[in-house]
Amino acid sequence: GIWAEVLGIGRVGRNDNFFELGGHSLAILQVQQKLQQILSISLPLRSYFENSLLTDIASVIQGKRLLGFVGHVEHAELMGMSELLDLLES
Repeated sequence: GIWAEVLGIGRVGRNDNFFELGGHSLAILQVQQKLQQILSISLPLRSYFENSLLTDIASVIQGKRLLGFVGHVEHAELMGMSELLDLLES
């Protein structure tokens, strides 16, 4: 997953804290870049500091994706929360 790759660790759990795993502001920028490439999502840096658990940032991303997609694509094209968590963790 994105967090595991950026942090250089084998496995990240859904309730793991980005900063407790060794994350820092430069790592956030790497996560941001990967999310932009994969999901076309951009979040303010403060979102990562305010939502440092993987499950929390996944909720923020899912909310942003739903807001951006309302009325533009069919429901089947939306990535579910479970798939999003899988993408972010390992």
